[in-house]
Amino acid sequence: MKIRLTARNKFLLLLFDGFVYLLAVHLFSWFRLQEFAWHFNSPGLWFITFSLLGFNYIFGTYDVEPHHRFKDIFIRQASSFVMTIAFVLTINYLLSKDRSGIFGRGILIGSTVLFGFMAMTYRRILWGYQTRQAVKSSYLFLADVNHNAFIESEIVKKFKINHEILNWQPSQSLAKIHQDWQAIVVSLPSGAWNQNLTDELMKVRFAGVEILNLSQFFEEIEKKVPVDFLSQEWFIFEKGFELFHNPLGLRVKRILDLMLALVLLAITWPIILVFAILIKLESKGPAFYSQIRTGLNDREFLIFKLRSMITDAEKQGAQWAKSNDSRVTRMGKIIRLTRIDELPQLWNVIKGDMSFIGPRPERPEFNVDLEKKIPFYKLRHLVRPGITGWAQVMYAYGASVEDSKQKLQFDLYYIKNFSFVLDMLIIFKTVRVVLFGKGR
Repeated sequence: MKIRLTARNKFLLLLFDGFVYLLAVHLFSWFRLQEFAWHFNSPGLWFITFSLLGFNYIFGTYDVEPHHRFKDIFIRQASSFVMTIAFVLTINYLLSKDRSGIFGRGILIGSTVLFGFMAMTYRRILWGYQTRQAVKSSYLFLADVNHNAFIESEIVKKFKINHEILNWQPSQSLAKIHQDWQAIVVSLPSGAWNQNLTDELMKVRFAGVEILNLSQFFEEIEKKVPVDFLSQEWFIFEKGFELFHNPLGLRVKRILDLMLALVLLAITWPIILVFAILIKLESKGPAFYSQIRTGLNDREFLIFKLRSMITDAEKQGAQWAKSNDSRVTRMGKIIRLTRIDELPQLWNVIKGDMSFIGPRPERPEFNVDLEKKIPFYKLRHLVRPGITGWAQVMYAYGASVEDSKQKLQFDLYYIKNFSFVLDMLIIFKTVRVVLFGKGR
């Protein structure tokens, strides 16, 4: 499918960026100094290169998708260049006495600008190619009529793909199933299948047409699992879920959690202390608060946070937290925006109640209602909850049953596709969320 770049292709684009930037540095250095010299033994070169690639990722310059406007891609790339130059010059000024070499004579700015022209050129070519492919691509959805609204709202409108929905019945003709589709996405109840349909799908598949079920298609393009179209049999036979039969991986994850939590708590305790004092100065009540949450295997535990709301925020009973909540204090808005209110949860990680990465723990009184309304909601309790997670970096602030359903779909994607590479991706995306205030 050519709807969006795969994670592998994004990584290849990152590596290519690194190569092109190293080339740009040497070309501009040769132009500026009128002599050629290798700079690979310069720590400054690698510092600049990794800084550039890091800011490129944080600003989303590898999300080159045909459904994005190219102007937005350009703005993200330009913002990354400005931040890279500002960051590198600041660090060099503070920590280094060397103002020559690749930091002097305009080489840093010149090579970054040169790289910018080259990077935007091949991004424009890539975006144009993807856009042309997306226009050429067409998808046939063999679907139950009850799935039409989901397909239109969750797939077609978001990705603007050429498509046709065929609400096929056993009595209908198979004339519309031909070999011109890039892929056929099937979402039919078992009673709708017959031998003619099976034979026709086998014919077009062996002719080179990709055949997917709706959950596979949706998971690949949206990076979440559609709970409305799943059955218990799906969970039994579907590939993935390696987390549950990888005890060594779970132990390694726990050791890394413990080590990282101890290090971060040692570094951030002054920040926690300063904001605790500011919270006390702004409003009456404790600086910290605890709340019962549901964790691994439905075990309840106390979660710790810096207080961001007024002390009697729940005098009317448990309520959903929501965007622009009037109960949030001025200091609370700051610590929520920067996620500083979550830092005391490092203690929960040390205790083993939580992991760094996993589904966010919910309150038991909310869980009772959500388990009744959302299919398979209870499965999120099969792993340790996390300070951050796939749902937190992929979805906006949640304050309803529908939001919880959307987040569950991302949580199930994480549980199904767990890997340490995915954990690293979530950490980088968390940095982006903190900087730009997106996600939860």
